[in-house]
Amino acid sequence: MPAAQRRVLALAARGAAVANPTLQEFLTQERNNLVEAWKGAVFALFPAEALPYLKKKKDPYMNPLAHTLASGLEELFDELLGLGRDEAIDQILTRMIKTLAIQNQEASASLSFIFLLRKVLGRALAAAGQPELLGDLEPVLEALLKRGINILVATREAIADLKINEMERKTYSLIKLVNRQQHKADHPLEA
Repeated sequence: MPAAQRRVLALAARGAAVANPTLQEFLTQERNNLVEAWKGAVFALFPAEALPYLKKKKDPYMNPLAHTLASGLEELFDELLGLGRDEAIDQILTRMIKTLAIQNQEASASLSFIFLLRKVLGRALAAAGQPELLGDLEPVLEALLKRGINILVATREAIADLKINEMERKTYSLIKLVNRQQHKADHPLEA
């Protein structure tokens, strides 16, 4: 067995890439349709008023949320089709989850794009008459979800730490100001 094929099979066993050749072929052929359906499903999670803006603005500076999600979904799909390099998948997941986590969404909403991928793929495979292939995706999606949960927890902890540090800084500044005012009141002749 060639080294590249052994690597794909090893990665698939860890849940990082798709190993079934029939499934791989289907996902490759339907890539554009699947990614667009996935994007549509993810953007549908946002309020209806935001949809036109999310779909229209692709500029990373004018609409960083839509850009991060759209490019992240495409990159993640391609990594799952390819060799599924752990570092690349983790970077994509981190970027997407951080973007969603700061939107003040529930934790489940920050990971919903993974569940939506399963739903989109399930519908496509059923429409193609190959619903049994979805079972081959389960280890991949489960591994993605586990990695996503770890990243989400770390991101939420970092956000909480930032908020705590900010509150401590504000409290310290307020105490310092009150002490200064108290000192001026206790010692009116000092200037």
